[in-house]
Amino acid sequence: MSLRVAALFFGGVQMQVLFRVEGKMSEFGGPKDKGMKPNEGLGLFSSEQDMINHGLGDFLLTKEQAGAPGLGRRLNPDKPYLACRWWETSLDREFLRSNWAYVENAKTGVRARARPVDSGPAEWTNRVADPSPGLAKLLKLKTNDICRVTISDEATEFDASFLPLSMAAPVVAPEPRIYTAEEWAALPAKVSYFPKKPPVGIVIHNTEYSNRAPYGDPMRERDAAFENAREIQKSHMEERGWSDTGQHFTVSQGGITMEGRHGTVAAARAGLVVRGAHAPGANDEWWGIEIAGDNRVNYVVTPQQWDAVVDLCSWLTRVSGKSLKLEPHNHFKSTSCPGLIVGHLVELKAAIKAKAP
Repeated sequence: MSLRVAALFFGGVQMQVLFRVEGKMSEFGGPKDKGMKPNEGLGLFSSEQDMINHGLGDFLLTKEQAGAPGLGRRLNPDKPYLACRWWETSLDREFLRSNWAYVENAKTGVRARARPVDSGPAEWTNRVADPSPGLAKLLKLKTNDICRVTISDEATEFDASFLPLSMAAPVVAPEPRIYTAEEWAALPAKVSYFPKKPPVGIVIHNTEYSNRAPYGDPMRERDAAFENAREIQKSHMEERGWSDTGQHFTVSQGGITMEGRHGTVAAARAGLVVRGAHAPGANDEWWGIEIAGDNRVNYVVTPQQWDAVVDLCSWLTRVSGKSLKLEPHNHFKSTSCPGLIVGHLVELKAAIKAKAP
């Protein structure tokens, strides 16, 4: 039976429980799951591209590896995923597709993070959850053992020390408002997939486009930010021949934060970086953040921009589950970018650390 409460305390830390269920479990997914039909899909994802867009591309085996075309049998059994009785929660489908749940061996208290991918098991089984074979092995769970599944607004009760590095996953973290590429009407990328890797750090840039003051009208600020994002993408794709916007995020003078390269936000939620084109030697494992404006002659970062960049970097630190390096663009190549922002990076690092210790 699911449990919804206003707040619980774990180790003196308050957390909001959004969903909790406890009961018997079984395993599911992967080439050896003959209970699934060869072409059977997943309740939360409609296609391979859908999973890629949500940062789960590496959770899938190829059709050849799995010996079946369906997403269920193509799941990598070593990855931390699960099916659960999500119909007992009011959480919407997109929230489940984009966040982590927490699975616990009720007898030992050992816990791990997992991505929801499917609904189930059927009520007639009298089971409440189906973790992946690898997750079940990690938690020392066998069919009909008792497990707990929790989704909360904070993950402070869960310690990554419960997990080997290969299974470690980022915690759910409060997410700043980030407008996606679709929201600012980006052109489609020239490729359908960008490789993803765990992050090493964040590279700070400035766009070197014209400076301006923030607009007092929020809608005008948003529209101006969106227009600048489209200009940048057009320049990157048409003039430089890139597959998409080079950077991962752009922050406007009024603090509007936008996704750059397609798939960045979904991958970041999973603690991963999509391959960018913003700094040689840092494109695969470093998020690139463009601060709108030209800081080469004067330092013109606005208070709204500063706060938005701190919020964004703090969130990226939390979802990555580790401390991240922070470097200017000119650390990687001879360039005037990011201008006089370089002199404020120590201050920026301190602000990020204060918000995401």
